Amino acid sequence: MAERSTPGSTPESGKAADRYAGASGSRGKAGKARGGNDGAAKSLVPSRIVAIVLSLMFIGLLVAVGAFIYTKVTEETISGEVVASDVVSDGTTKVTVDITRSEPDKEGYCILQAKDYASAEIGRSEVYLPPGKQTSREVVEIDTTSRGYISDIYGCQYGKPAYLDPASADAN
Repeated sequence: MAERSTPGSTPESGKAADRYAGASGSRGKAGKARGGNDGAAKSLVPSRIVAIVLSLMFIGLLVAVGAFIYTKVTEETISGEVVASDVVSDGTTKVTVDITRSEPDKEGYCILQAKDYASAEIGRSEVYLPPGKQTSREVVEIDTTSRGYISDIYGCQYGKPAYLDPASADAN
């Protein structure tokens, strides 16, 4: 009687044939096929490290962005708006500004500029803001080197620079 072979078996033994037995170098020293579970376990270690490093970098980025937003939202501000700018003469410009402070109990100052038609600065003046009201209107005359055209606020800040403090000027 003829022996029937099933797919994947050899007719002589009836046992399943090893498809990879003939390929040279298909088995390692321990008899495990290459590319099996050993390779997958080794590749998980670096991917876990990469995942941990990326997670830590993402958390650090979130903390940095949160700290930046917190300082911007809670920072003490002085802002101003030029209400009027009048040319008094070729050497003087009168500026009216409204200044608003988030901390009215602190002293501060603003630097005002007079500009010519080409937007070049032709004069500058500082306005001292003693502790007091949250919003104040200041009128300042700025000496200019030529005829003024427009005025602007260069910037405002809390504190008092030494050159605006008469007591520190006397000490020098």
